[in-house]
Amino acid sequence: MKLKLLHTLNSKTAVPEDPLNLSVAEDVIADGKTLVEAGAPAIGRVQHARPARTLGRGAELGLEIQYLKSGQIRVPLRGSQTRQGKGKKGDTVALTVLFGLSGLVKHGSEIVVKEGSTFTAYVDQDTTVPTPSESPGPGSQ
Repeated sequence: MKLKLLHTLNSKTAVPEDPLNLSVAEDVIADGKTLVEAGAPAIGRVQHARPARTLGRGAELGLEIQYLKSGQIRVPLRGSQTRQGKGKKGDTVALTVLFGLSGLVKHGSEIVVKEGSTFTAYVDQDTTVPTPSESPGPGSQ
């Protein structure tokens, strides 16, 4: 299924265990029935984050998708993505040769994952999910 990120992430400010707020990007349909409607919330976390560093080393950002909520049910998901910023070691070497040690402050590039970015996730285990029409409405007991 496709999930979309509801906020922007930046490798410069993200830290491990930061939550990811996602939503289902399109209805999940099986056998002609809508099992999960678009917009259902999904949760993930930042696995690891490292900002760009000196010597031209690029940033790293690892994300993990954990589950989606369908009514009161949590559906375990699996999915992860790791991104690395571009290193600029060649630039650093050139700057060091030209400017001495001050060239060592050249940073690699940061990673920015923009709001609305989509991710692919997979259901991690069989889970019974009532269809939206079977879910009890407000005030039902």
